[in-house]
Amino acid sequence: MGCEPATGLVFHEGCSRPVSDICFQPAWRQMDALNLGSLTSAELLEVHIAQFNRVNKALNAVIKTDLERARERARALDRMRADGKILGPLHGLPMTVKDTFDVDSMPATAGAPEYAKRAKPVEDASVVARAKAAGAIIWGKTNVPYMAGEWQSHNRLFGKTSNPYDMSRTPGGSSGGASAALAAGITPLEVGSDIGGSLRIPAHFTGIVSLKPTYGVMPQAGHVPPAPDFPGEVDLNVVGPMARTVRDLKLLRSVMQRGASGSQTGFSLSIEDKKLAVWTEHDTWPVAKEVQDLISVAVAEFEGAGAEVARVKPDIDPDELLDVYLSLLIPIVALDMPQLRTIGLKFLRPILKYLQRYEKSPFTDGNWAVKADLSHLDWLKMDARRSAMKWIMRDFFKTYDALILPVSPTPAIEHNIKGTVLERTMKIDGTSAPYASHLQWISLASALHLPAVTIPIGRTDDGLPVGIQIVGRQGEDARLLDIAEAMEGLLGGYRRPRSDLGLL
Repeated sequence: MGCEPATGLVFHEGCSRPVSDICFQPAWRQMDALNLGSLTSAELLEVHIAQFNRVNKALNAVIKTDLERARERARALDRMRADGKILGPLHGLPMTVKDTFDVDSMPATAGAPEYAKRAKPVEDASVVARAKAAGAIIWGKTNVPYMAGEWQSHNRLFGKTSNPYDMSRTPGGSSGGASAALAAGITPLEVGSDIGGSLRIPAHFTGIVSLKPTYGVMPQAGHVPPAPDFPGEVDLNVVGPMARTVRDLKLLRSVMQRGASGSQTGFSLSIEDKKLAVWTEHDTWPVAKEVQDLISVAVAEFEGAGAEVARVKPDIDPDELLDVYLSLLIPIVALDMPQLRTIGLKFLRPILKYLQRYEKSPFTDGNWAVKADLSHLDWLKMDARRSAMKWIMRDFFKTYDALILPVSPTPAIEHNIKGTVLERTMKIDGTSAPYASHLQWISLASALHLPAVTIPIGRTDDGLPVGIQIVGRQGEDARLLDIAEAMEGLLGGYRRPRSDLGLL
Protein backbone atom coordinates (compact mmCIF):
# COMPACT_ATOMS: atom_id res chain seq x y z
CA MET A 1 0.00 0.00 0.00
CA GLY A 2 1.32 3.45 -0.86
CA CYS A 3 1.68 6.52 1.31
CA GLU A 4 -1.30 8.70 2.18
CA PRO A 5 -1.14 12.44 1.43
CA ALA A 6 1.36 14.32 3.57
CA THR A 7 -1.37 16.28 5.33
CA GLY A 8 -2.84 13.09 6.75
CA LEU A 9 0.37 11.63 8.15
CA VAL A 10 -0.85 8.05 7.97
CA PHE A 11 2.03 5.73 7.14
CA HIS A 12 2.10 2.10 6.11
CA GLU A 13 4.75 -0.59 5.78
CA GLY A 14 6.69 -0.01 2.61
CA CYS A 15 5.88 3.70 2.56
CA SER A 16 8.35 5.50 0.31
CA ARG A 17 7.76 8.95 1.77
CA PRO A 18 11.07 10.67 2.55
CA VAL A 19 11.92 10.63 6.24
CA SER A 20 12.09 14.42 6.29
CA ASP A 21 8.41 14.66 5.27
CA ILE A 22 7.44 12.89 8.48
CA CYS A 23 9.76 15.07 10.53
CA PHE A 24 8.21 18.30 9.30
CA GLN A 25 4.66 17.32 10.18
CA PRO A 26 3.10 19.02 13.23
CA ALA A 27 3.34 17.25 16.56
CA TRP A 28 -0.42 16.75 16.69
CA ARG A 29 -0.35 14.90 13.37
CA GLN A 30 2.53 12.74 14.57
CA MET A 31 0.47 11.94 17.67
CA ASP A 32 -2.48 11.03 15.42
CA ALA A 33 -0.24 8.56 13.59
CA LEU A 34 0.88 7.01 16.88
CA ASN A 35 -2.68 6.78 18.19
CA LEU A 36 -3.92 5.22 14.93
CA GLY A 37 -1.14 2.64 14.99
CA SER A 38 0.32 3.84 11.69
CA LEU A 39 3.79 3.81 13.24
CA THR A 40 5.31 3.02 16.60
CA SER A 41 7.08 5.32 19.02
CA ALA A 42 10.30 3.43 18.34
CA GLU A 43 9.92 4.07 14.61
CA LEU A 44 9.09 7.75 15.08
CA LEU A 45 12.11 8.20 17.34
CA GLU A 46 14.39 6.65 14.70
CA VAL A 47 12.93 8.95 12.06
CA HIS A 48 13.91 12.00 14.11
CA ILE A 49 17.32 10.58 14.96
CA ALA A 50 17.90 10.03 11.23
CA GLN A 51 17.01 13.67 10.55
CA PHE A 52 19.35 14.71 13.36
CA ASN A 53 22.16 12.69 11.78
CA ARG A 54 21.39 14.20 8.39
CA VAL A 55 21.42 17.90 9.26
CA ASN A 56 22.81 18.55 12.72
CA LYS A 57 26.49 18.47 11.81
CA ALA A 58 25.91 21.61 9.75
CA LEU A 59 23.44 23.28 12.12
CA ASN A 60 24.81 22.33 15.54
CA ALA A 61 21.32 22.68 17.03
CA VAL A 62 21.36 19.57 19.25
CA ILE A 63 24.47 19.39 21.43
CA LYS A 64 23.73 16.39 23.71
CA THR A 65 21.88 13.13 23.22
CA ASP A 66 20.88 10.12 25.30
CA LEU A 67 19.78 7.77 22.57
CA GLU A 68 20.11 4.49 24.46
CA ARG A 69 17.70 5.54 27.19
CA ALA A 70 15.39 7.16 24.63
CA ARG A 71 15.17 3.92 22.65
CA GLU A 72 14.47 1.94 25.81
CA ARG A 73 11.69 4.36 26.74
CA ALA A 74 10.19 4.25 23.24
CA ARG A 75 10.00 0.45 23.35
CA ALA A 76 8.46 0.57 26.83
CA LEU A 77 5.86 3.11 25.71
CA ASP A 78 5.01 0.95 22.70
CA ARG A 79 4.43 -2.02 25.03
CA MET A 80 2.19 0.13 27.23
CA ARG A 81 0.18 1.24 24.21
CA ALA A 82 -0.24 -2.36 23.09
CA ASP A 83 -1.63 -3.12 26.56
CA GLY A 84 -4.08 -0.23 26.30
CA LYS A 85 -2.23 2.05 28.71
CA ILE A 86 -1.62 5.67 27.70
CA LEU A 87 0.37 8.05 29.91
CA GLY A 88 -0.99 11.25 28.41
CA PRO A 89 -1.32 13.43 25.31
CA LEU A 90 2.39 13.11 24.39
CA HIS A 91 2.59 9.33 24.73
CA GLY A 92 5.49 8.17 22.58
CA LEU A 93 6.39 11.52 21.02
CA PRO A 94 10.15 12.19 20.74
CA MET A 95 11.36 15.71 21.49
CA THR A 96 14.32 17.78 22.63
CA VAL A 97 14.63 20.50 25.27
CA LYS A 98 16.76 23.59 25.68
CA ASP A 99 20.03 23.07 27.55
CA THR A 100 18.90 25.32 30.38
CA PHE A 101 16.62 22.60 31.75
CA ASP A 102 17.79 19.70 33.87
CA VAL A 103 17.06 16.26 32.43
CA ASP A 104 17.98 13.40 34.76
CA SER A 105 20.75 12.00 32.54
CA MET A 106 21.63 15.33 30.90
CA PRO A 107 22.15 18.10 33.49
CA ALA A 108 21.77 21.64 32.19
CA THR A 109 24.99 23.46 31.37
CA ALA A 110 23.49 26.70 30.01
CA GLY A 111 26.55 26.79 27.74
CA ALA A 112 28.75 27.50 30.77
CA PRO A 113 32.08 25.70 31.31
CA GLU A 114 31.56 25.94 35.06
CA TYR A 115 28.50 23.67 34.75
CA ALA A 116 30.00 21.23 32.24
CA LYS A 117 30.82 18.51 34.78
CA ARG A 118 27.75 18.48 36.99
CA ALA A 119 27.14 15.12 38.66
CA LYS A 120 24.50 12.79 37.23
CA PRO A 121 21.71 12.01 37.66
CA VAL A 122 19.89 15.20 38.49
CA GLU A 123 16.23 15.77 39.18
CA ASP A 124 14.22 16.59 36.08
CA ALA A 125 13.19 20.21 35.73
CA SER A 126 9.50 20.60 36.58
CA VAL A 127 8.38 21.11 32.99
CA VAL A 128 10.55 18.20 31.81
CA ALA A 129 8.98 15.95 34.44
CA ARG A 130 5.52 17.04 33.29
CA ALA A 131 6.34 16.32 29.64
CA LYS A 132 7.67 12.88 30.57
CA ALA A 133 4.61 12.17 32.71
CA ALA A 134 2.51 12.93 29.62
CA GLY A 135 4.51 10.36 27.65
CA ALA A 136 7.20 12.41 25.90
CA ILE A 137 10.58 10.89 25.02
CA ILE A 138 13.33 13.43 25.77
CA TRP A 139 16.31 12.35 23.68
CA GLY A 140 18.43 15.50 23.23
CA LYS A 141 19.38 18.97 24.44
CA THR A 142 19.63 22.08 22.26
CA ASN A 143 22.25 24.81 22.22
CA VAL A 144 22.19 28.19 23.98
CA PRO A 145 24.55 31.13 24.50
CA TYR A 146 26.63 31.34 27.67
CA MET A 147 24.23 31.51 30.63
CA ALA A 148 21.38 31.98 28.12
CA GLY A 149 22.55 35.57 28.04
CA GLU A 150 22.11 36.90 24.49
CA TRP A 151 20.46 36.60 21.06
CA GLN A 152 22.95 34.31 19.32
CA SER A 153 23.37 30.70 20.41
CA HIS A 154 27.10 30.16 20.80
CA ASN A 155 29.38 29.19 23.66
CA ARG A 156 32.84 27.79 24.35
CA LEU A 157 31.49 24.34 25.23
CA PHE A 158 29.53 23.55 22.07
CA GLY A 159 30.25 26.26 19.51
CA LYS A 160 27.69 28.16 17.46
CA THR A 161 24.32 27.19 16.03
CA SER A 162 23.31 28.28 12.53
CA ASN A 163 19.97 29.22 10.98
CA PRO A 164 18.42 26.60 8.63
CA TYR A 165 17.22 29.41 6.33
CA ASP A 166 20.68 30.94 5.94
CA MET A 167 23.71 29.27 7.46
CA SER A 168 25.58 32.57 7.65
CA ARG A 169 23.01 33.81 10.15
CA THR A 170 22.00 33.00 13.71
CA PRO A 171 18.75 31.27 14.69
CA GLY A 172 18.59 33.64 17.65
CA GLY A 173 18.97 33.14 21.35
CA SER A 174 18.82 32.09 23.89
CA SER A 175 16.50 29.33 22.62
CA GLY A 176 18.33 29.29 19.27
CA GLY A 177 19.25 25.62 19.23
CA ALA A 178 15.61 24.86 19.95
CA SER A 179 14.28 27.05 17.14
CA ALA A 180 16.83 25.68 14.64
CA ALA A 181 15.95 22.10 15.58
CA LEU A 182 12.25 22.79 15.09
CA ALA A 183 12.73 24.59 11.78
CA ALA A 184 14.95 21.77 10.50
CA GLY A 185 12.58 18.94 11.45
CA ILE A 186 14.80 17.48 14.15
CA THR A 187 12.08 17.75 16.80
CA PRO A 188 8.33 18.45 16.71
CA LEU A 189 8.23 20.24 20.08
CA GLU A 190 10.63 22.15 22.31
CA VAL A 191 10.68 23.68 25.76
CA GLY A 192 12.26 27.14 25.90
CA SER A 193 12.50 30.08 28.27
CA ASP A 194 12.40 33.86 27.97
CA ILE A 195 13.63 36.73 30.12
CA GLY A 196 14.84 38.96 27.29
CA GLY A 197 13.13 37.69 24.15
CA SER A 198 14.56 34.17 24.22
CA LEU A 199 11.35 32.48 23.07
CA ARG A 200 10.21 35.23 20.71
CA ILE A 201 13.37 36.29 18.86
CA PRO A 202 14.40 32.72 17.86
CA ALA A 203 10.84 32.04 16.67
CA HIS A 204 10.92 35.25 14.61
CA PHE A 205 14.36 34.39 13.16
CA THR A 206 13.41 30.83 12.14
CA GLY A 207 9.74 31.01 11.16
CA ILE A 208 8.35 28.89 14.00
CA VAL A 209 5.89 29.68 16.81
CA SER A 210 6.32 30.21 20.54
CA LEU A 211 4.33 31.19 23.60
CA LYS A 212 5.83 33.50 26.19
CA PRO A 213 3.22 32.81 28.85
CA THR A 214 1.95 35.05 31.59
CA TYR A 215 4.61 35.21 34.29
CA GLY A 216 4.23 32.43 36.87
CA VAL A 217 2.04 30.10 34.82
CA MET A 218 4.85 27.62 34.11
CA PRO A 219 7.15 26.38 36.91
CA GLN A 220 10.81 27.41 36.67
CA ALA A 221 12.30 24.75 38.98
CA GLY A 222 15.26 23.03 37.32
CA HIS A 223 16.06 25.91 34.97
CA VAL A 224 19.66 27.15 34.79
CA PRO A 225 20.36 30.05 35.22
CA PRO A 226 20.00 30.91 38.04
CA ALA A 227 22.54 28.58 39.61
CA PRO A 228 21.45 24.95 40.08
CA ASP A 229 19.31 24.46 43.20
CA PHE A 230 18.45 28.17 43.38
CA PRO A 231 15.64 28.29 45.98
CA GLY A 232 12.97 30.26 44.20
CA GLU A 233 11.76 31.72 40.92
CA VAL A 234 13.24 34.67 39.07
CA ASP A 235 11.23 37.77 38.19
CA LEU A 236 10.65 38.28 34.45
CA ASN A 237 11.79 34.78 33.48
CA VAL A 238 9.19 32.45 31.98
CA VAL A 239 9.18 28.92 30.61
CA GLY A 240 7.19 28.27 27.46
CA PRO A 241 6.49 25.90 24.56
CA MET A 242 7.94 26.17 21.05
CA ALA A 243 6.61 24.39 17.97
CA ARG A 244 5.81 24.71 14.28
CA THR A 245 2.07 25.30 14.74
CA VAL A 246 -0.02 27.11 17.34
CA ARG A 247 -2.08 23.96 17.82
CA ASP A 248 1.13 22.27 18.95
CA LEU A 249 1.79 25.12 21.40
CA LYS A 250 -1.59 24.37 22.94
CA LEU A 251 -0.73 20.68 23.15
CA LEU A 252 2.54 21.21 25.01
CA ARG A 253 1.16 24.04 27.15
CA SER A 254 -1.60 21.74 28.38
CA VAL A 255 0.94 19.48 30.09
CA MET A 256 3.50 22.11 31.14
CA GLN A 257 1.50 24.68 33.04
CA ARG A 258 0.70 24.75 36.73
CA GLY A 259 -2.66 23.70 38.07
CA ALA A 260 -5.39 23.58 35.44
CA SER A 261 -5.31 21.24 32.49
CA GLY A 262 -4.93 24.06 30.01
CA SER A 263 -8.44 23.82 28.65
CA GLN A 264 -9.36 26.42 26.10
CA THR A 265 -11.84 29.26 26.43
CA GLY A 266 -14.14 28.21 23.63
CA PHE A 267 -13.13 31.33 21.70
CA SER A 268 -13.92 30.89 18.00
CA LEU A 269 -10.90 30.43 15.73
CA SER A 270 -11.77 33.60 13.85
CA ILE A 271 -10.71 37.21 14.18
CA GLU A 272 -13.90 38.59 12.67
CA ASP A 273 -15.07 41.59 14.73
CA LYS A 274 -12.02 41.34 16.97
CA LYS A 275 -10.33 44.63 17.86
CA LEU A 276 -6.62 44.54 17.13
CA ALA A 277 -4.17 47.27 18.09
CA VAL A 278 -1.03 47.59 15.96
CA TRP A 279 2.04 49.45 17.21
CA THR A 280 5.18 49.26 15.07
CA GLU A 281 6.84 52.67 15.24
CA HIS A 282 8.73 54.76 17.79
CA ASP A 283 11.42 57.38 17.15
CA THR A 284 14.17 55.62 19.09
CA TRP A 285 13.04 52.06 18.31
CA PRO A 286 13.71 51.66 14.56
CA VAL A 287 12.31 48.70 12.61
CA ALA A 288 13.63 47.67 9.18
CA LYS A 289 11.39 48.53 6.22
CA GLU A 290 11.19 44.90 5.07
CA VAL A 291 9.83 43.94 8.50
CA GLN A 292 7.39 46.86 8.54
CA ASP A 293 6.17 45.96 5.04
CA LEU A 294 5.47 42.34 5.97
CA ILE A 295 3.61 43.43 9.09
CA SER A 296 1.47 45.77 6.97
CA VAL A 297 0.61 42.91 4.60
CA ALA A 298 -0.35 40.68 7.54
CA VAL A 299 -2.48 43.42 9.11
CA ALA A 300 -4.29 43.88 5.79
CA GLU A 301 -5.10 40.15 5.85
CA PHE A 302 -6.56 40.52 9.33
CA GLU A 303 -8.68 43.47 8.20
CA GLY A 304 -9.85 41.49 5.21
CA ALA A 305 -10.96 38.72 7.56
CA GLY A 306 -13.18 41.15 9.44
CA ALA A 307 -10.94 42.36 12.25
CA GLU A 308 -11.19 45.96 13.39
CA VAL A 309 -7.62 47.30 13.29
CA ALA A 310 -6.31 50.47 14.92
CA ARG A 311 -2.78 51.82 14.63
CA VAL A 312 -2.44 52.81 18.26
CA LYS A 313 0.14 52.75 21.03
CA PRO A 314 -0.67 52.03 24.68
CA ASP A 315 -0.50 55.14 26.87
CA ILE A 316 2.99 54.24 28.08
CA ASP A 317 6.20 56.09 27.26
CA PRO A 318 8.35 53.49 25.44
CA ASP A 319 11.64 54.84 26.74
CA GLU A 320 10.38 54.85 30.33
CA LEU A 321 9.15 51.29 29.79
CA LEU A 322 12.59 50.25 28.56
CA ASP A 323 14.27 51.94 31.53
CA VAL A 324 12.03 50.10 33.99
CA TYR A 325 12.58 46.81 32.17
CA LEU A 326 16.36 47.15 32.10
CA SER A 327 16.38 48.18 35.76
CA LEU A 328 14.52 44.99 36.65
CA LEU A 329 16.40 42.75 34.21
CA ILE A 330 20.05 43.64 34.65
CA PRO A 331 20.35 42.83 38.39
CA ILE A 332 18.92 39.38 37.64
CA VAL A 333 21.43 38.80 34.85
CA ALA A 334 24.21 40.06 37.13
CA LEU A 335 23.50 37.20 39.56
CA ASP A 336 25.10 34.77 37.11
CA MET A 337 27.31 37.18 35.17
CA PRO A 338 29.47 38.83 37.83
CA GLN A 339 31.40 40.66 35.14
CA LEU A 340 28.51 43.14 35.18
CA ARG A 341 29.57 44.06 38.68
CA THR A 342 32.99 45.01 39.97
CA ILE A 343 34.47 45.09 43.43
CA GLY A 344 34.80 48.83 43.34
CA LEU A 345 31.42 49.55 41.77
CA LYS A 346 30.05 51.15 44.92
CA PHE A 347 32.82 53.76 44.68
CA LEU A 348 32.16 54.35 40.98
CA ARG A 349 28.39 54.54 41.36
CA PRO A 350 28.12 58.34 41.86
CA ILE A 351 30.35 58.98 38.83
CA LEU A 352 28.43 56.50 36.69
CA LYS A 353 25.10 58.03 37.68
CA TYR A 354 26.39 61.47 36.72
CA LEU A 355 27.60 60.22 33.34
CA GLN A 356 24.36 58.30 32.85
CA ARG A 357 22.42 61.58 32.64
CA TYR A 358 24.29 62.50 29.47
CA GLU A 359 24.19 59.16 27.67
CA LYS A 360 21.65 59.07 24.85
CA SER A 361 21.49 55.27 24.56
CA PRO A 362 20.27 52.96 27.33
CA PHE A 363 22.67 50.31 26.02
CA THR A 364 25.96 51.53 27.52
CA ASP A 365 28.42 50.07 30.00
CA GLY A 366 27.75 52.86 32.50
CA ASN A 367 23.98 52.50 32.38
CA TRP A 368 24.13 48.73 32.76
CA ALA A 369 26.73 48.91 35.55
CA VAL A 370 24.49 51.20 37.62
CA LYS A 371 21.49 48.93 37.10
CA ALA A 372 23.53 45.81 37.95
CA ASP A 373 24.04 47.20 41.45
CA LEU A 374 20.40 48.18 41.99
CA SER A 375 19.46 48.38 45.67
CA HIS A 376 16.30 46.82 47.06
CA LEU A 377 14.82 50.29 47.53
CA ASP A 378 15.58 51.09 43.89
CA TRP A 379 13.93 47.82 42.87
CA LEU A 380 10.79 48.69 44.84
CA LYS A 381 10.61 52.04 43.08
CA MET A 382 10.94 50.36 39.68
CA ASP A 383 8.33 47.78 40.62
CA ALA A 384 5.92 50.59 41.54
CA ARG A 385 6.47 52.16 38.12
CA ARG A 386 5.85 48.77 36.55
CA SER A 387 2.61 48.34 38.51
CA ALA A 388 1.31 51.64 37.15
CA MET A 389 2.04 50.43 33.61
CA LYS A 390 0.27 47.14 34.31
CA TRP A 391 -2.89 49.05 35.19
CA ILE A 392 -2.62 50.99 31.95
CA MET A 393 -2.43 47.72 30.01
CA ARG A 394 -5.42 46.29 31.89
CA ASP A 395 -7.47 49.24 30.69
CA PHE A 396 -5.98 48.94 27.19
CA PHE A 397 -7.15 45.34 26.88
CA LYS A 398 -10.67 46.33 27.86
CA THR A 399 -10.81 47.97 24.43
CA TYR A 400 -8.56 45.69 22.36
CA ASP A 401 -8.43 41.92 22.08
CA ALA A 402 -4.72 41.85 21.23
CA LEU A 403 -1.76 44.09 20.51
CA ILE A 404 0.48 43.37 17.51
CA LEU A 405 4.15 44.33 17.79
CA PRO A 406 7.38 43.65 15.91
CA VAL A 407 9.60 41.08 17.61
CA SER A 408 12.96 42.49 16.60
CA PRO A 409 14.12 45.37 14.39
CA THR A 410 15.41 43.02 11.66
CA PRO A 411 15.17 39.46 10.37
CA ALA A 412 17.89 37.01 11.45
CA ILE A 413 21.25 38.73 11.77
CA GLU A 414 24.59 37.42 10.54
CA HIS A 415 26.84 35.62 13.00
CA ASN A 416 28.76 38.21 15.03
CA ILE A 417 30.32 37.24 18.34
CA LYS A 418 33.07 39.85 18.50
CA GLY A 419 33.10 41.95 21.63
CA THR A 420 30.44 42.13 24.31
CA VAL A 421 26.69 42.54 23.91
CA LEU A 422 27.12 46.25 24.61
CA GLU A 423 30.05 46.69 22.22
CA ARG A 424 28.38 45.12 19.18
CA THR A 425 26.22 46.94 16.68
CA MET A 426 23.69 45.87 14.06
CA LYS A 427 22.47 47.42 10.82
CA ILE A 428 18.85 48.55 10.48
CA ASP A 429 18.24 49.70 6.91
CA GLY A 430 21.93 50.51 6.61
CA THR A 431 22.11 52.55 9.81
CA SER A 432 24.15 51.36 12.77
CA ALA A 433 22.19 50.62 15.96
CA PRO A 434 23.08 49.03 19.30
CA TYR A 435 23.03 45.23 19.21
CA ALA A 436 20.93 45.33 22.39
CA SER A 437 18.14 47.00 20.39
CA HIS A 438 16.73 43.46 20.37
CA LEU A 439 15.40 44.28 23.85
CA GLN A 440 13.18 47.16 22.79
CA TRP A 441 10.08 45.57 21.28
CA ILE A 442 10.10 42.57 23.61
CA SER A 443 10.23 44.77 26.73
CA LEU A 444 6.48 45.39 27.05
CA ALA A 445 5.42 41.76 27.50
CA SER A 446 8.48 40.89 29.59
CA ALA A 447 8.40 43.82 32.01
CA LEU A 448 4.64 43.72 32.52
CA HIS A 449 4.28 39.91 32.77
CA LEU A 450 2.00 39.71 29.71
CA PRO A 451 1.55 36.67 27.45
CA ALA A 452 2.88 36.94 23.89
CA VAL A 453 2.59 34.51 20.99
CA THR A 454 5.05 34.78 18.11
CA ILE A 455 3.92 33.51 14.70
CA PRO A 456 5.54 33.75 11.24
CA ILE A 457 3.97 36.23 8.82
CA GLY A 458 6.13 35.77 5.72
CA ARG A 459 9.64 35.96 4.32
CA THR A 460 11.86 38.71 3.03
CA ASP A 461 13.12 38.81 -0.55
CA ASP A 462 16.21 36.97 0.76
CA GLY A 463 14.05 34.15 2.10
CA LEU A 464 14.42 35.06 5.77
CA PRO A 465 11.41 34.46 8.04
CA VAL A 466 9.72 37.35 9.82
CA GLY A 467 7.33 37.06 12.75
CA ILE A 468 5.09 39.21 14.91
CA GLN A 469 4.34 39.30 18.61
CA ILE A 470 0.68 39.03 19.54
CA VAL A 471 0.36 40.33 23.09
CA GLY A 472 -2.67 39.76 25.29
CA ARG A 473 -4.14 40.48 28.68
CA GLN A 474 -2.33 39.04 31.70
CA GLY A 475 -3.63 35.55 32.48
CA GLU A 476 -5.55 35.13 29.22
CA ASP A 477 -3.01 32.90 27.50
CA ALA A 478 -5.59 30.43 26.19
CA ARG A 479 -7.65 33.14 24.51
CA LEU A 480 -4.50 34.67 23.03
CA LEU A 481 -3.50 31.31 21.56
CA ASP A 482 -6.91 31.04 19.88
CA ILE A 483 -6.44 34.48 18.32
CA ALA A 484 -2.93 33.51 17.20
CA GLU A 485 -4.16 30.26 15.66
CA ALA A 486 -6.80 32.15 13.68
CA MET A 487 -4.13 34.56 12.41
CA GLU A 488 -1.83 31.67 11.56
CA GLY A 489 -4.59 30.14 9.46
CA LEU A 490 -4.91 33.34 7.46
CA LEU A 491 -1.17 33.74 6.86
CA GLY A 492 -0.16 30.15 6.15
CA GLY A 493 2.10 29.53 9.13
CA TYR A 494 5.41 27.69 9.12
CA ARG A 495 7.19 26.98 5.83
CA ARG A 496 10.14 24.61 5.81
CA PRO A 497 13.57 25.82 4.64
CA ARG A 498 14.44 25.56 0.96
CA SER A 499 15.87 22.22 -0.13
CA ASP A 500 18.42 23.95 -2.37
CA LEU A 501 20.39 25.06 0.68
CA GLY A 502 22.10 21.68 0.56
CA LEU A 503 21.04 21.06 4.15
CA LEU A 504 17.48 19.76 4.12
